[in-house]
Amino acid sequence: ETEPVFHEWMDRGLGVLGNHAGEDLRGLYLAGGDGRDAAGERLAAPALSDPLTVIVNVAMAQLVMSWGVAPSNLVGASTGEIAAAVVAGVIGFDEAIGLAHLHGRLAEAGPADARAGARAELRAFASALELAPPGMPLVSGRTGAAMTLAQATSLETWVNAGGDETCLDDAIAALAARPDRVFLALAADPEFAARVRANDALTPNQVIAALRAPEDAVADDVH
Repeated sequence: ETEPVFHEWMDRGLGVLGNHAGEDLRGLYLAGGDGRDAAGERLAAPALSDPLTVIVNVAMAQLVMSWGVAPSNLVGASTGEIAAAVVAGVIGFDEAIGLAHLHGRLAEAGPADARAGARAELRAFASALELAPPGMPLVSGRTGAAMTLAQATSLETWVNAGGDETCLDDAIAALAARPDRVFLALAADPEFAARVRANDALTPNQVIAALRAPEDAVADDVH
């Protein structure tokens, strides 16, 4: 309501995701009152929650960059790595939403034959992506190291994205080797900022959570 840049990217993203999901998700995402719990359960399904992570993270990144914040490095955990690739210019925003949606559908698939079909659909979609060299450095939460040009523009990187964040702590520690760095956590999940803040290589005042925790009784723009 108070940040037009954020609103524009959220509205665009929800429209794209709605096309993939076959329903208008704007009302569901903004549901309040008695419908909030039911909407939350619906949006928690990976086929929606994964692309929503991308949408919120990219919208937040575009907002803070419109304020003049210039990131020196980007690191993402799980589906957040796809969002980081969008901000770095590797993957288009609309395409990243479709990619994350298919990753979520793969996570939801049950029997082996269903998973095989979902993976084939994911690979076919990813094969059509136009991957560009990153415009800013990407650090992988899967490897803990800087992503090379070959990795960033490889089909396999994005077919296998999501879910694996085993080396996120190593990635944060590597970036923290420069002591004057400040880490801006854009994830909607407050546990992400808490995990970054808990890294032994950082002091708590080096980490800023851009979004409030759901239980915090303060307006988002005030936070």
